[in-house]
Amino acid sequence: LLPSGTQEFFRRRAIELGGGVLAVFAFALLIACLTYNPQDPSWNDSTARAVTNPLGHFGSYSADVMMQSLGMAALLVPLVLFAWGWRLIRERQLPTRWWWRLAAFPAGLILLAMALEALPRPATWPLDNKLGGFVGNLLLGQIGSLTGLSLWLLALIALPLGLAGLFFALGLTAAEWRVLRSAVAWVFGGARRGILS
Repeated sequence: LLPSGTQEFFRRRAIELGGGVLAVFAFALLIACLTYNPQDPSWNDSTARAVTNPLGHFGSYSADVMMQSLGMAALLVPLVLFAWGWRLIRERQLPTRWWWRLAAFPAGLILLAMALEALPRPATWPLDNKLGGFVGNLLLGQIGSLTGLSLWLLALIALPLGLAGLFFALGLTAAEWRVLRSAVAWVFGGARRGILS
């Protein structure tokens, strides 16, 4: 009873809706991480204090998991998720070889966490561990002890590999890179302001 093309119309709208949901989720994760407060209730800190995160318990719990595990590298998670959501809205499909990009996403984050772990912990950093979280701390220490290489050398190796993994995971064209360049600057500017505050 439906006119021809109706199924394709609804399929496209469903993909666009999924992309919109993914983009909103990415933005929510970014807000949660930028307003992270380690004194908020979380999986490892049960407290009767009121939640200060603007996204409530969702924000406090998700930010704690991300910041504790990946440190500053967690701020790149929303960037990749937003890029995927944006592509679904705009192109109605994920990038080519998306399964490889999906695998490169956590690998790039882990390598960047290792690179960040070698940096000295700023006095304003709110956590006990360094900038790479416990994932960066664990892997950098374990690989360093197994290979005998200095932590700085391992971090210098992990940094370009991690950036390459995340760039590949984004799956953006040259034109899309130009559009998102300002967004990246905004993310890091917000992260800096969040740490200083």
